[in-house]
Amino acid sequence: MALPTVVEHLRVLEAAGIVSSTKVGRVRTCQLTPGAFAGPVEWLRANRLPAERQLDRLGRFLDLDTDLDTDLDTSTDTSTDNE
Repeated sequence: MALPTVVEHLRVLEAAGIVSSTKVGRVRTCQLTPGAFAGPVEWLRANRLPAERQLDRLGRFLDLDTDLDTDLDTSTDTSTDNE
């Protein structure tokens, strides 16, 4: 990754309050802001169980759909006996 790209990413992270930086001479030091992820972590905790339930339902639906496709494949007569 080129330096200007890294600097732009750091600028965005700093604007979001995720990192802070200090510059001494030509050296810029960046560090994570304490507590920056507290909000997202709480949101993930609150939404994890409902999301997992939805994904479980989707998995069961896809399993049923796959079972139905398999049943259709085995019940289809592909022989050419009527020629």
